[in-house]
Order: sequence, then structure tokens, then C-alpha cells
Amino acid sequence: MADKKPDLTNKKLATVIPYILIPILLMGCLWLYSTKGDSKKTEYYQVVQYFDQNQITEYTLNLSNGKLVYSRINEKGKKVIENFNVPNVEMFLNDIEPTVREYNKKNPDKMIEDKYVSGGAGSIILSILPTAILLLLMGGFLLFMLRRMNNTMTSENNRTLSFGK
Repeated sequence: MADKKPDLTNKKLATVIPYILIPILLMGCLWLYSTKGDSKKTEYYQVVQYFDQNQITEYTLNLSNGKLVYSRINEKGKKVIENFNVPNVEMFLNDIEPTVREYNKKNPDKMIEDKYVSGGAGSIILSILPTAILLLLMGGFLLFMLRRMNNTMTSENNRTLSFGK
């Protein structure tokens, strides 16, 4: 009979791949993270200042998720449409409402158009669904492990835990 030598090239390749793949993935993640920070982020106080300085011409506020879409006049005199997620809708309305009302009373010919969208709070089933799926997966995994352990302990070939019987 001929001696069969084990194929070492597959084993060598399997041990080298993680040393190559992990640094490549880490560098890719760092590159993605570094390119995300380049965009200029508008802060809450800046949006309130736009209202105080009468730069806002119109805005739409979703009362359920706090998404604010507003158009303003920038430094160059052009109309710019921007988005902002308001952290607290009630606080935002308390901050800008007096300014908007006062401006609209003084300038009835070019009032700030304010639109409010009630938005859907979402179905309760959709909010519970991720938790239910996770519980089902955990229960299935626990059942699988218990059956596997039961089969291991009761098999005829494995008498590890029955040494005292």
C-alpha cells in the first residue's frame, strides 16, 4: 500500500488566512469611520439661532420622530433646504414658537410657513417583533442544547457520568 501524506497546503492556507483577513477588515473599518466624520453636522443651537436671526423661511416638523426639514437663506442669499433631527420636540417648540409668532405678526406679507406632521407612532406589533424573534431564537437554542445534552448522557457509548452505577 502506498503511504498517503496529508495535504498540508490546505492547513497552511487555513492558518494564514486569519492573519491576512483580520488586518484588512480592521483597516477597512478604520477607513469607513474616518470618512464619515468629514461632513459638517448642524447642532441644535445653530438651528435655534437660524430662527432667532430670521433666516428660516419655512419648516416642517414631524411631531412623532422629531424630523425637521427647513429652508433658510444662507450667507450668499441662496435658499437652502436642510434636515435636522430634533432631540426633544416639546423643548424645540418652546424655543422657537415665540420667535416665529412674533416674526409672523410683524411680517404678514412674508410669514414663516410652519407645518406640523403628526406621523405614525408605528404599530405595537412592529415594536415587539424584534424582542419576540430574539426570544424564539434563544428558546430554540436552549431546546437544541438540552436535547443534545440528553442524547449525550443517555447514549450507550458514552458512560462518562455513570461511573458510580
